[in-house]
Formats: sequence, structure tokens, C-alpha cells
Amino acid sequence: MNQLWVDKYKPQKIEDVCGNKKMIESLDSYISLLRDNNTLLKNILISGPSGIGKTTISHLLLNKYNYRVIEYNSTNINGSKMIKNIVEKS
Repeated sequence: MNQLWVDKYKPQKIEDVCGNKKMIESLDSYISLLRDNNTLLKNILISGPSGIGKTTISHLLLNKYNYRVIEYNSTNINGSKMIKNIVEKS
């Protein structure tokens, strides 16, 4: 099987993630609280340096709560008007 190392060993559940535990717990609690109160979670904006696990953690947490994940990469977005347009359509 020709598979990249990062894909082969990518965490399959949020408990498998090493590092960022405090931030993960905080985000998990927030999503759980919204869900428990039947509050719609429409958008989450996560920022940080590349390669620290933002996308992986986001997908794992949102999948845990059965949310549909729509991913936008900031390199493809030019300015606040475009962000506002994307957020309003999501």
C-alpha cells in the first residue's frame, strides 16, 4: 500500500491527537455545549501556523458530533468581503 506516512498515522479519533489538549478540550466543550442546548453551530474560525493540526482536529471534533464539515483555506480567500460572503452562504 503506497500511503503517505502522515496519512497512515493520522489520528482517527480526537483522543488519538497528541498535543494541544487544552485547546481541544475547550473547543470540544464549546461544541458540546451548543449541541446540548440545541444551538446551531454555523461557523468556527480557526487560525494558526501551518502543520499544527487545525484541519485534523476540526474534522475529528465536528465528525464526533455529526456536523457537516465545509473547509475553506485562507490562501484561497482574498479579503473580508469574500469571507463574509462564504460565511453567509454556509
